[in-house]
Amino acid sequence: MTLTRLGATLALATSLVFAQQMGKPGSKLSQFALTDLDGAPVTMQTAGKTTAVFFIATQCPISNDYNERMQALVNEYQSKGVTFVFVNSNDTEPPAEVKKHRVDNKFTFPVYKDPDNKFADLLHAEFTPEVFVFDKTGTVAYHGAIDDSRNAANITKRPLKDSFDALIAGNAVAVKEHKAFGCTIKRVKKATE
Repeated sequence: MTLTRLGATLALATSLVFAQQMGKPGSKLSQFALTDLDGAPVTMQTAGKTTAVFFIATQCPISNDYNERMQALVNEYQSKGVTFVFVNSNDTEPPAEVKKHRVDNKFTFPVYKDPDNKFADLLHAEFTPEVFVFDKTGTVAYHGAIDDSRNAANITKRPLKDSFDALIAGNAVAVKEHKAFGCTIKRVKKATE
């Protein structure tokens, strides 16, 4: 009886540790759910393609400093087989505001909402902008910042582009994590228990 309880406890502890690591390099996610800006549910698949998930915002000045760089990444890498998914998880930014932001910035890519920030919670996303890159097996190959400077003139490292280049060439990503920075995701207020 004691060994059975110990085994069950270890199994539970192992599953909790794995769950806490979701979003970290090496964790896997085959699909996830979001909504389009009209509120229709959308299911995204990661398997079979390189998928880059960006958490962005309409009001965050740091996220907005990256608007042109994000569009440039789409322009450069979408034709090379990278699928881009842009997600707004901020409870304080309604779909109508996200639509206007998309149009005003001339984004050629759709932006999705993350109701109740469930997807951000699953990946443990904290900032806008913050990126998770999934390889063709649905494994997180890179997590973190787009580059190392809010000011484009001061960039010295481009870990996101490096991860794309490595995956496209069929190589392992050298830098799997680079600290993301920006505004915190404005989550829904949860009822205290």
